[in-house]
Amino acid sequence: MGKSRQENKTTVCALFCIALELSSVPCLVVGGGTVAVRRVNSLLTAGARVRVVCLEAAETLIQQAAVGEIVLHTASYSSEYLHGAQLVFAATSSRSVNAAIAADCRARGIHVNVADSPQQGDFVVPAQVRRGPLCLAVTTGGAQPRMTARIAEQLQQQYGPEYGPALEILGQLRQQVLQAGLSAQKKKEALLFLESAWPAILQNCAGGRHYEAEQQAAGELQKILNSMKLETDNTGTEKPCSHA
Repeated sequence: MGKSRQENKTTVCALFCIALELSSVPCLVVGGGTVAVRRVNSLLTAGARVRVVCLEAAETLIQQAAVGEIVLHTASYSSEYLHGAQLVFAATSSRSVNAAIAADCRARGIHVNVADSPQQGDFVVPAQVRRGPLCLAVTTGGAQPRMTARIAEQLQQQYGPEYGPALEILGQLRQQVLQAGLSAQKKKEALLFLESAWPAILQNCAGGRHYEAEQQAAGELQKILNSMKLETDNTGTEKPCSHA
């Protein structure tokens, strides 16, 4: 007889890290306390469709249900609530209930996270630092949760709020390059320019000069794109450009 999944797990697991697209994905959170609120907020940020089952809900969850952000079931957990869920988060204050949720999910092939006993679940939720489109995730695989939080705090300091608008600007400029109808060589050159423009964009955003950052980089990019188009029109062929 082979070992069960639980017997195969060690204290510290080698985790495979992925970033899931959860837009409109049905997710279930069981529990109504602080941990459940954190899970719900993260899921809503990711665009998931969230249902919550709990006997007593935190005020935040009640307010979110009132405005239609989540569906709240004020009830004890039962396996019928798993129907339709693609991800489940067991976040109750009862270890036995969380264990039962995990067992029910395993029987149905549903991926589950168990807040108070990660080894009972299929995945862990890493500590996250979000700066607009940037998401930095940290986990020690259950080895040392306190260290996970400490590293996340260090990342918050290292990657300040300026990274959000700066990356949004860079993303908009990248789309301009991709939609400019350039050859592979010209596209590569334009994208390399964006890399060189990044420090100035970031510095301007750090100083609160978001508009200036966007206008300056966009103006320089447009000059380069116009130059590339002019060279192509004049020669009929494309050759590498050098830009200061």
